[in-house]
Amino acid sequence: MLKKKFAALVIVLAPLFALTQNSISLAGKWDFAIDSNDIGIKEKWFSKKFAETVILPGSMLSNNKGNEVTIQTKWTGSIYDSSWYFMPRLAKYREPNNLHFPFWLTPNKYYVGPAWYSKEIIVPANWDKQHVVLFLERVHTISMLWIDDQLTGTQNSLATAHEYDLTALLKPGKHTITIRLDNRITDMNVGPDSHSVTDHTQGNWNGIIGKMELNATPAIFIKDVQAYPDVKNKKTKVLLKISNTTSSTLTVNINLAAKAFNTKSQHIVPALSRYLSISTGDSVVEINLPMTNKVQLWSEFDPALYDLTVSISSAKNTVSKKNISFGMRVFGIDGTQFTINGQRTFLRGTVNNCEFPLTGFPPMDLAAWQKLFATAKAHGLNHMRFHSWCPPEAAFDAADREGFYLQPEVDSWPNHGTSLGDGRFIDKYIYDEARQDVAALW
Repeated sequence: MLKKKFAALVIVLAPLFALTQNSISLAGKWDFAIDSNDIGIKEKWFSKKFAETVILPGSMLSNNKGNEVTIQTKWTGSIYDSSWYFMPRLAKYREPNNLHFPFWLTPNKYYVGPAWYSKEIIVPANWDKQHVVLFLERVHTISMLWIDDQLTGTQNSLATAHEYDLTALLKPGKHTITIRLDNRITDMNVGPDSHSVTDHTQGNWNGIIGKMELNATPAIFIKDVQAYPDVKNKKTKVLLKISNTTSSTLTVNINLAAKAFNTKSQHIVPALSRYLSISTGDSVVEINLPMTNKVQLWSEFDPALYDLTVSISSAKNTVSKKNISFGMRVFGIDGTQFTINGQRTFLRGTVNNCEFPLTGFPPMDLAAWQKLFATAKAHGLNHMRFHSWCPPEAAFDAADREGFYLQPEVDSWPNHGTSLGDGRFIDKYIYDEARQDVAALW
């Protein structure tokens, strides 16, 4: 499945909005504390200085934090053979210095519960009156955020970024970001054997991986861009979600241009320009980009991709631009068979259960996923199902480039440890998470 690309863009209106997008990486050392008794909120730990430190992106395990693993460790997963705990011939594997569980990974440390992460930041002076968002690419699992001593909210997503609008709170100067993460599934039970949370595969880790950054944009900006290929009509529908946080309607000139970047024959798509009036609040803009008769189609054997350059202009000045990529293809059916661009194809697939034993969590970089898919293709495969979990954005990018089909799933196995249609948390969660996955990743 090809990803419908998305990106955060900036519309800059000179001289009223003369600042292009700025980012501050939050990767590095964070102060840290384990909250085993779940007393941190009551005791206002968001106002405290923590004694320990960790390196993020990462997990408690990658920082060697947590409890020692013993025969009494309470695991998240529920599928196991209880005979292992008392069978005499397996007694040697139950010894403290030779402990090996046969059902799931046996990590050096293990922890399920709340943990606190804190970091001091300096907001630059030129961010004054900018739109500021905290972006945490993958969080495990429920986050609560304080800026200084003020609670800003809580979010819960296993597959998409936790994003917090901090415009009203992060004025220029020094601030403290405090994040409480909770990886218990008591209040958000997606099924203890779901491969997004279970110990059988990646492990039920506590932490943040992928991009961690503060992003500042002008008061008018594009929240989201997605490209929808229309092979039959040789065009691409580009959807832009634009947010205007000012109190007045503003006019911008949006320019679109695309070119193939990984094909033998060059194809440059004629540029397209539109003047648009953007009213206060959020607006969705649709622009159809003709791809011409020279359009090159994506397939597993020839994964042609286009760079789409979106530039934002005011008067005669180009003040911001952003590149995203997309492929022109149509995946359909012919009787009982699948087709790609009208040609019958056969999905030769395998299943990925989020098994990454060296880290306990999935890689977030493009190179790692390209290597994985290239290896699968070398064995004759062209398809991968992600059982009860959804891979990160880098996996979709890699699949586009390598000519690979993905079958992601919402992060739940609801017939294990929970049920659907009974008014539980999982009923609403599956719909909400699926909508977020489609909008941000697929």
